[in-house]
Amino acid sequence: MDILVFEDDELDTLYSVINKLQLIFHPYICPNGELDFHKIMELQSSDKDIIILVDNNLASPICEIARNGYLKNKDRMYKMAALILWAQFIGAKLSCGFSLFETDSQKLSCYTAESSRLQFLHAVDNIPAHIWKALAFGNIDHVPSQYLSSDYKTDERNFEYNEGVLYLSTEAAIIKIVELLRKESVTAIEKFVEFTNWYADNLMIAESILFYAAAVFANVPNVAMPKKCKSSDFSEVIKGIKNQAWDLTYIVTWSTVYSNETIDKCYMFATDDITQKVIIVNTIPPGECLKALYSIFTTKKEIEMLNILFESKFGKSRILPMKELNDDEKVKNIKAVISEECALLQKMIQE
Repeated sequence: MDILVFEDDELDTLYSVINKLQLIFHPYICPNGELDFHKIMELQSSDKDIIILVDNNLASPICEIARNGYLKNKDRMYKMAALILWAQFIGAKLSCGFSLFETDSQKLSCYTAESSRLQFLHAVDNIPAHIWKALAFGNIDHVPSQYLSSDYKTDERNFEYNEGVLYLSTEAAIIKIVELLRKESVTAIEKFVEFTNWYADNLMIAESILFYAAAVFANVPNVAMPKKCKSSDFSEVIKGIKNQAWDLTYIVTWSTVYSNETIDKCYMFATDDITQKVIIVNTIPPGECLKALYSIFTTKKEIEMLNILFESKFGKSRILPMKELNDDEKVKNIKAVISEECALLQKMIQE
C-alpha cells in the first residue's frame, strides 16, 4: 500500500497551490474554488464517499501523462499532479465519465473513449501517490516508464450522450444565445429578456445557462462567447455551439447531482476552464444567480425589466414545459426546437 508522507510545510504548500489554482468546486465546501481547511478536514474524517467529477480540460492531460509520462507544458503537468495528489490525500475518487461522452461525441481524440477511460483510471489508481507527489513538487519531471499505461483499446464502446435531455436542452439554449448575439442593434438587457422568455417557454431552466446568457450579452470579462459564433460559415458556428454546450452541460449535470447528494456521498466538480469557473462562482450555492443577474444589469430601467420578467416567468407564474412528458418525448420535443432554431440561425447567416 502506497502511503503519503508530507514533511515540514509540504501539506500547507499543497493546500495553498490548490487554492490558488481554483480547480475544485462544491456549493458549500468550496463555492469559489478555495478550500476551507476545517470543512475539508471534517469531510475527510466523515464516512462520505467523495467523488470529484472532472471535465475534459483536466481529464485529457491526465490521460496524456498516463500514456507518455509527461506533458510538454510543465506548469500544466505540475497542476494535474497537484490535483491528483490532493484528491488522493483526502480520499476522493476522480471520475472522468462526462469527458468520455464529450470526447466520443465530438471525436476529440484519436483514442477511443474506452482507451481514455483505462488511461485515466490507470493514472489515478495505479501510478503511486508518491510519484504524483514528486511530480507535483517538481522533484521529478516525468512519470517513470514502469508506471505508464499500456491499455490501448481499439474496440468501439458507446459513450454517446447527445441524446440526453440535459445536453440537448443546453445545445438548444446556446443556439438561441448565438442568434441573439448576432443581433448587433439590440441591447444586452433586451437580448436577455427575449432569451429568457423563449427559454422559460420551451425548456427546463438551468441557472448556469441564465447567467451565461446574461454574461455574454453584457460582455462580462472572462466569459467567452461560443467559438466562431459570428462566423459566416454555418458549420463552424454549429461546431462552436456544440463545444460550448458541452462546457455548460458539465455544470448543469453536476448541479443536478450535488442538489441530490445523500448523507453518504459528496460530489465536487473540477475544471480549469475560466468561463466555467466564472459561471460556477456566480451560480452556487442556490440563490447566487439572482444576485449575479442584478449585478450585471444595474440601471433603473434594466432592474425594472428584470423584475417584470421574473414576476411573469418564474415563481408562482412558472408554467413548466414538457412537465407531463417522459424522457423520450422530451428528447423529441427538444430536437424539434433545435431544428427550428438551427433553421432560423442558418437563415440569419445567409442573409
